[in-house]
Amino acid sequence: MRREGRRAPRRTSIYSFIQADRQRGGHLYLQLRINGKRRYRYRNKANRSKLPARVGIGKWPPVVDRRDRYGDWEADLIAGYRGGGHLFSIYERKGRFGRFGQAVEQGCHCAAQAIIAVLQG
Repeated sequence: MRREGRRAPRRTSIYSFIQADRQRGGHLYLQLRINGKRRYRYRNKANRSKLPARVGIGKWPPVVDRRDRYGDWEADLIAGYRGGGHLFSIYERKGRFGRFGQAVEQGCHCAAQAIIAVLQG
């Protein structure tokens, strides 16, 4: 089209045309690379919900960073796809001993109960 001196259609115009065709019962949307499926839009990392009593790595005492003593544990809570499930990992920093477990909810209280249960048994 550029060689002929005409402007190419915009991406939004193409997708609007395909969406209108789909609403009329057409099948153009099936020719798209993602087969017409809508992708999940990931949240902005700045807007993620954070645990209220979370202690960041920067606030740890210096002795923990040196890994001189046993008994300093590091825990991470991993939220599942669309908040479906919560997995946590805990590691002893000097001995590098780790455990995994599942928390029922994302809150501090539920995560603490799940961590205690994993460490006891």
